[in-house]
Amino acid sequence: MVKMLLNLLRRQTLTLKRLSLASLGFSIIFLALSYNNLKKTVMTSKKVNYELQQDILQKSVSVKDDAFMERMKQRMDERRGKLKENCKKLGIHHNSMETRDYLVYSDKYKAIFCQIPKTGITNWKYIFASLEGLTFQKVLAGKFRLNHQIMGTEKNRRLHNPDWFKMTVVREPLERIVSAYRSKIEPRKSRIKNFLSKHTGRKDLTFSMFVNFLVEENLNPLVKSNDHWAKYTELCQPCDLDYEVIGHQETMDEDSKYVLRLIGAPENISLKSAYRNKTDDDLVYRYYSTVEPREKVFQLYDMLLEDYTLFGYPRPSVLDRLSKEQ
Repeated sequence: MVKMLLNLLRRQTLTLKRLSLASLGFSIIFLALSYNNLKKTVMTSKKVNYELQQDILQKSVSVKDDAFMERMKQRMDERRGKLKENCKKLGIHHNSMETRDYLVYSDKYKAIFCQIPKTGITNWKYIFASLEGLTFQKVLAGKFRLNHQIMGTEKNRRLHNPDWFKMTVVREPLERIVSAYRSKIEPRKSRIKNFLSKHTGRKDLTFSMFVNFLVEENLNPLVKSNDHWAKYTELCQPCDLDYEVIGHQETMDEDSKYVLRLIGAPENISLKSAYRNKTDDDLVYRYYSTVEPREKVFQLYDMLLEDYTLFGYPRPSVLDRLSKEQ
């Protein structure tokens, strides 16, 4: 009898153990499933949060872009308005067909750039070549001409077609004169240097000689029409052509971004940092302080006053510094 009770007890103990193990197994499975569900929930939450953050970031960038584009539009509207107002006051009118050979085109983006020497045009040639899917090396090598030799009726049609985006870039006029001297006369032989040497009888032209020459030969058509110091109105006819963007080299970092976004250019195309030149007042002063007689600097300013007025440049500080020294 006792033996039977012991056997029964052993069987019950084994049953309880099996039940406990089974219960433990179910608990482990339940915990594993719960962990996986929790993990999925966390991952989903993280994904939702990331997407939410990206959405917020994109909206923030979009808002900033919208604000930037609006601010730049106001800047360009002010420049264009001032230009039109002063063109009318000064009675300036040119035949828009006389833009010489300064226009470059992007057929793909229906964009026209009227290039004025010594305002950073090399970089804009690079940009327009990139817009057309070309390397700038081909442009420099003469294997591709950005202006396509478009002349006559077709040229005039594009210039006056509102569907074509048009832009030009200007620079502080007295600084541009310094830039022309430094790049074309001071360091090396060039056609311009040879041309001036023949007219002045001097092989080495100081900056003072150069300024005197420009002032004294102002009425000489061969002198005043040179691309590197001719007035802006003689190069790109800003009083007769409706430029959507009038860039200033002094604000070219922002102006270039505005242009490229406005025409829908790819994001990988941008202004090279080497060409983001700012006005260097000290450099300009160092050159003009060498000019003798000193009044020639003020006469040069008077010659360029039209460009200052049309494009909203204030009286240059170098004149005040020179006046104090007299």
